[in-house]
Amino acid sequence: MIDVITFEFEAGHRFHGHPHFTYIVDDNLYMWRYDIQRKAMLNQCSGIDNSGKTLEEGLTELLGRRSDNNFGIINKQAISHKPGCFYPRIWRIGSLEDNFKSIGEPTFNNSVLRQAVTTASILVKKLLVIFETIEPNLVNLDSYGHEIRNLLLLTCMEVETNLAGILRANDYASPRGDRMNTQDYVKLHEPLQLSHYTVKFEFYPDINEYRPFENWDSSSPTQSIPWYDAYNKTKHNREDELSSASLLRAIESVSALLILLHAQFGPYHEFWNESPLSNILITKPELIDINKMYIPHNADKTKITEWQEMKMTF
Repeated sequence: MIDVITFEFEAGHRFHGHPHFTYIVDDNLYMWRYDIQRKAMLNQCSGIDNSGKTLEEGLTELLGRRSDNNFGIINKQAISHKPGCFYPRIWRIGSLEDNFKSIGEPTFNNSVLRQAVTTASILVKKLLVIFETIEPNLVNLDSYGHEIRNLLLLTCMEVETNLAGILRANDYASPRGDRMNTQDYVKLHEPLQLSHYTVKFEFYPDINEYRPFENWDSSSPTQSIPWYDAYNKTKHNREDELSSASLLRAIESVSALLILLHAQFGPYHEFWNESPLSNILITKPELIDINKMYIPHNADKTKITEWQEMKMTF
């Protein structure tokens, strides 16, 4: 655990609304600012001697050097994920450093990213082919058939692959061994902030925005997400449950898969601007919460953070 002070400057200051994060490592004081326009972290203080002083005293002394540094909202709390540490396959704002944007975010595995994006792109293309036959509008969302079922099955299998991969990357041990199910997967609902995501197929304005994880509930981890429940039913009982594999459930499942890409790897990749993903808008409110962010850590402003992996506890 490490204490971090989060604060914002008062109205009128040029950095008003930009959260600042101050902490101590090895008796040195550090400060980072999350720039709300640049969507990246900036190193404001890369380590000054704070020996013999508290975190509050060091912050007051640092800001006291300028007469316009009046800060309003201030919060001190202990966090479990230390600055410079990240959870594997869990993206959070803060890992992108403004001085090193060209390098990108170093907190993901390129091989995992490539496979996940390739598979998701294939499945989105399959959905778009179905759209060529069945116009995606509110009237047609109950349409069903074998190709739609195939897409639902493949997409939900890929959703399972991603969820299980995230859990394994964080050394999660399921009581069911290697045979994980939604009782395991739902443990990622809150850490990945899945219910906050919205997906909009901008090229098809006649269908709604989708929030496929909105009502995911650990007390009913399969039935509380209807698209996954439909997959489960039609996978095990196609003869009676083919109608469960509707166009709506296929769209929701593809939306869920794209959300998992965003939640693992973030929005700052070129593949989001390329076909077939370029006309699909994935949004999530930017939650400025120290426990939902990463803080870089480096004593040298000229070097990018050497991120250290730590494991999420479920």
